[in-house]
Amino acid sequence: NLKKKVQETEVSLKISKNYPLLEDFDNIYKEVNSELKSSLNIDFDAELILFAVGKNFKRKGIGSALLGDFESFLLNNNLKHLYVFTDTTCDYQFYEKNNFKKLNLIRKIPKIRKGEVVEFYIYGKNLNESKIKKN
Repeated sequence: NLKKKVQETEVSLKISKNYPLLEDFDNIYKEVNSELKSSLNIDFDAELILFAVGKNFKRKGIGSALLGDFESFLLNNNLKHLYVFTDTTCDYQFYEKNNFKKLNLIRKIPKIRKGEVVEFYIYGKNLNESKIKKN
């Protein structure tokens, strides 16, 4: 049943060097993510880099099911400290609903957002404890 849900899910990443504003956003991500992670005294085992569910398939349990399978895979491979970078342009509340803890944030104004402040976050989760503590 999960395989069928996954097959119905659309995932796409559209960042191209042909679009300078998107390139600026990508550069900000790299800078901010490095700053967010280095601000913490936590040894992470794994990073969730890209996680998306098509908007027509949200709120149907697909994301939580996929995340649960990923977390089981990590635990089966003795990896227990997971982190993810996200921001206010994404559905960052999903991670809170799935027991991730917001560990830090940085506010920036990317050119692509035309003056709008974007908050960038790092969320973490200890898969053995369902939450990770900030040192």
